[in-house]
Amino acid sequence: SHNVSGAGSDALAKVRLHKGLVRTRGVKMSELSPDELRRRRLARLSGQTASPKQEEKRQDTEEMSQSESKSSEETEMASISESMEVTMDTTEVGSQESVQSLESTDLSGSQRAEDEKKVVNHTNVIMTCLSRLLSIDIKAHSPSPEVTCLLSLTEVTQGESDIGVDDVVGQVMMERLVALETPDLMIRYLVESYERSCVEERKRSLSVEQRDCVQVVRVLCISHTTLVLQQAFSPCEGESPLLRYLLSTQATTLSTNFLVDLMAECSGLSDCLHQVFGSIADGLVNRLKNASLVDEQFRQPLVVLAQLAEIKIGSSRPFCQVLVKHKSFIPLDGSTMSQARQVQQNSILGPMMALTAFPDESPAVVEHFFSGDITPETVGLSHTSLQNSLHFIRSQAYSVVHSLLLEKQTRSIVMDFLQTVVNSNRQRAHMTYRMKDVSDDGFIVNFLSVMQQLAVRVKVNQVDPLYLHHPKCRLDVSQESRLHSSASSKELHEWKSFLCEQNKFQDIKFSTECFYMTMAAHHVGLMPAVKFYESRVKKIKQLAHFIGEMENAENADPQHQLMINNHKTRLKSLTANRLCMEASLLDKTFLSSCLQFYSSASQWMVAIISTSPHSLSLPENVSMEFAALPDYFVEDIADFLIFVLQHIPGVLDELYVRDIVNLLVLLVSCTDKFITNPYLTAKLIEVMYGVTPVVHMHPKANKVMDMVLSHPVGAKHLAPSLMKFFADVETTGASSEFFDKFSIRYHIAVVFKQLWRSPMHHDSVVQLSSDLSVGSTFIRFINMLMNDTTYLLDESLDCLKSIRDTQDAMASQDSWQEQPQELRDTRQRQLVMDERKCRSYLTLAMATLDMMHYLSQSLPDPFCRPELIDRLAVMLNFNLTQLCGPKCRNLKVHNPESYNFKPRRLLDRLVDIYLHLDSNKFVAAVAKDDRSYRMELFENAIRQLTKANIKPEVEIKRLRDFSARVEQQHIKNCHAAIALDDIPDEFKDPLMDTLMTDPVLLPSGVVMDHAVITRHLLNSNTDPFNRQALSVDMLVPEPELKQRIEQWLKEKTDTKQ
Repeated sequence: SHNVSGAGSDALAKVRLHKGLVRTRGVKMSELSPDELRRRRLARLSGQTASPKQEEKRQDTEEMSQSESKSSEETEMASISESMEVTMDTTEVGSQESVQSLESTDLSGSQRAEDEKKVVNHTNVIMTCLSRLLSIDIKAHSPSPEVTCLLSLTEVTQGESDIGVDDVVGQVMMERLVALETPDLMIRYLVESYERSCVEERKRSLSVEQRDCVQVVRVLCISHTTLVLQQAFSPCEGESPLLRYLLSTQATTLSTNFLVDLMAECSGLSDCLHQVFGSIADGLVNRLKNASLVDEQFRQPLVVLAQLAEIKIGSSRPFCQVLVKHKSFIPLDGSTMSQARQVQQNSILGPMMALTAFPDESPAVVEHFFSGDITPETVGLSHTSLQNSLHFIRSQAYSVVHSLLLEKQTRSIVMDFLQTVVNSNRQRAHMTYRMKDVSDDGFIVNFLSVMQQLAVRVKVNQVDPLYLHHPKCRLDVSQESRLHSSASSKELHEWKSFLCEQNKFQDIKFSTECFYMTMAAHHVGLMPAVKFYESRVKKIKQLAHFIGEMENAENADPQHQLMINNHKTRLKSLTANRLCMEASLLDKTFLSSCLQFYSSASQWMVAIISTSPHSLSLPENVSMEFAALPDYFVEDIADFLIFVLQHIPGVLDELYVRDIVNLLVLLVSCTDKFITNPYLTAKLIEVMYGVTPVVHMHPKANKVMDMVLSHPVGAKHLAPSLMKFFADVETTGASSEFFDKFSIRYHIAVVFKQLWRSPMHHDSVVQLSSDLSVGSTFIRFINMLMNDTTYLLDESLDCLKSIRDTQDAMASQDSWQEQPQELRDTRQRQLVMDERKCRSYLTLAMATLDMMHYLSQSLPDPFCRPELIDRLAVMLNFNLTQLCGPKCRNLKVHNPESYNFKPRRLLDRLVDIYLHLDSNKFVAAVAKDDRSYRMELFENAIRQLTKANIKPEVEIKRLRDFSARVEQQHIKNCHAAIALDDIPDEFKDPLMDTLMTDPVLLPSGVVMDHAVITRHLLNSNTDPFNRQALSVDMLVPEPELKQRIEQWLKEKTDTKQ
């Protein structure tokens, strides 16, 4: 009964050799004395040590229990206590068949009978326990080979056999496995036997002998499972037989103890470990490749992967070693597929991160969740379901990656994998890229979430600011633009050389690499996905508007209605796709994680900028560590905040926003020191614009604005810096700079108005206005403010006239229909363009005019500077003519509010500015304007103010007095002009052709009037005659010429008198 032929015999030999079950033979039973035989029997029955063999078995059992307990504590894994209890009928075997006759001894007959009874009871207990564990019916009429093997246990219990219980159990298992034939049935039998042993082991009533038997069964189940998975019995075709139990959500699922024991069994032999668990990993990854968020089939493979990766045997995680040594951990098969796509589709970790709700990658998700009637309730439920699934996927993916990083032997190659994902997707950050060359949005967003979870515990004070320049840096930022121009290629190369010579580089730590990789993952992952989503939203709005226009058109052609229906179908599909994307991108949990990381990054950058670690103080010059940072470190934070403010401002947690506000205020307050790119500064200002109460009424957005207003650095520097940037943005170097400056200045105007209402910021502006030297910040600011107001009002009013003409033409149906269809279509398209342009320009114009209104009221002196006052008077007179002149009716259009045209408010602001600047200088400047000034102009304005009740009588009286003084000055100017009609050419300004009062010599050799050239320099620091650089201090006074001009003027005056 002990002989097993063929594969079974070889397998049993492997088990014995592998587990050390083949023990050294002892002395023969016949050679033992009767007293020794009796002592061994009684000791075995009483649980004491009867022989070295029994003692060794007990010690092995105790050591195994301690090892399992220690392993469980170290990994802190919850045990999956799912077991099966198999009930079987067992009966005690006759004592006379199981007990052999005793050797002759000196015992009395009663003692002999008692010993025989104990032996019988002991044998029955052991056989009953084993038959239950091994699922063997020993009452069968035709005993099977395993029953025969089990019955031989009688000899072992009586001490008449030189083999142990483990040998018998091994033979029983072998017979049973050979009879089952297929690996699936073998694994099922072994798993069920193992689970029965676990259930049995938890019983407190077990004797020492029974507990020993349970341990033997448990150990041999694991050993035989290893042999089956190594194909020692028969080949395993397809997936690993263990997968059905690993992926089962029913009672047949594997317990954690089984996996721990199996991994411990295999961990000693590398080939065995990779053969057994490598096939399991392949099976799990294949399941994930075919999974979708539509069903729940992705959950169990992720759970199993995370569970296996967490199992720790001793000080190592064997399954982590299996994963990283897999040929597909970082796939580089040389195919035509891009590396980013290979990693996503063919790597071990790629499929788990490729589970996504993005429509282009998972069309089944769109069909399942958003194909029916779309209502707010159904959308909310669908989003909740999808977001819960995504949270689960990302948490399990993080668990796997985290376990891989905890294992010292696998950490380096895992960092290589993370590096590969980031670097292979650098093109995603470009303006345009080919989708097949990069990873999908869903994959890269899930990857970003994993990186965020890894970076949660990173302490920013441990992040090395020199890492990006380290020789062993994993990230490639060589093509990225830097925050400041001082970090040009040449300076950067010299600085790196200096760092190397001085040995400034530190040893690279995980916290440093994790921080920088997470920042790069946001750059290549989140922001491109956000931009694609916003482009999709824009496309939906345009299509909806186009459908509305088609429906409003009177066209009875059936093809026309068919086109409308087709567009509506397309619109419905795009809307479903948008909703699907929002499940991922507008997830509050995910966006809060982004905000938390950006808060840490802001805190880190502020520490680099500030000269004191405990206070927000500004350095004189920017450090190279900050200047050399890629500009996306700041730009991505701004883009993220703009996106959140537009779509989901509720995630702006004050705890995390405060650090970002610190960075925002510091950079804008000293933008010329820290940032070279004006568009990056403009984006930071746009963030401030987005949190003003005028734009956003959400409480959390307003809280951010309160933080900006109360910031200690901003109170002194923010408003002056905004005024300086308002003037500097006149030239940005881009081809679109002329139109860009208007939107940038509009944002500044809205923010500045908010600052003006704060006493601290108001005082800083007043202090700045005290410097009225030529070219000062305040004077340049006022000049640009006047320029924009002039241009924007002029363009807006011209657009209104064009709109009025088209509306009048369309109002006459007969004459309109007589025009050719092509001409009508052209005029309608032009009308749409004029309306859009007028709406935009009037919005910008009113913002700049409001700034001029409240600044002229509190600070009138700067507006009366010689280089500004004449131009300001001309601008006011011209626009007053447009509103109150003889052609003012050309501005009357249908529904003027839709264009933001408010003529009453506009007239009120213009009149206020006249009154704010009322002085002799300003009266002279207004009267000097020969182009627009007429006495009738002010009379018409007073008439309209009175009729529309725009102004109180007191202010109307002030305006009458002002206009009377202007008229008197205008008469004087006319008389003086007659006397000065023959000005010598050498006394005339070459640009304005007017009499010079303060001539100066330019480096080009041209003499100009000082007021004219300084006015020019406010707009452009160049010589108007040769375009060379020019500044005020380069102007040379001409006192001799000035004296001659004054003498000539005196002679003319005397002659007239």
